[in-house]
Amino acid sequence: MKHASLPAQSDSTPGQSDSPSTSQFSSLFAAGTLALVLGGCGASIQFLHEADTRFEHCMALDYADETAPAVRRQVRRACWVEWVAHYTYGQTRDRVSHAQARVAILSASDTAPIPSASTASPAQP
Repeated sequence: MKHASLPAQSDSTPGQSDSPSTSQFSSLFAAGTLALVLGGCGASIQFLHEADTRFEHCMALDYADETAPAVRRQVRRACWVEWVAHYTYGQTRDRVSHAQARVAILSASDTAPIPSASTASPAQP
């Protein structure tokens, strides 16, 4: 048994093609490119999380000094120096200024007293 095939029907008028025009394609391409570019700008959530985690780690080292003096100044200084060098993008100014202040304090001579981390903590909103 043979099936008769129906001719393909088109909604387009004679002389027009069913494919999108070049201007429609270029507009769609431009919109897609813009969405990709804008979506890629700014700090990623993963990067911000990593920066927050490292900041809290450095803070914990500062507080550990009060209870465990074995955490040496060089270790705490290295933590803050690394944070300032690699993790300030996308962070608030108070965190950046706090980290820079900790680097300055910890870079002072070994005979200088180190202010308690609780007195040098960033301002709370």
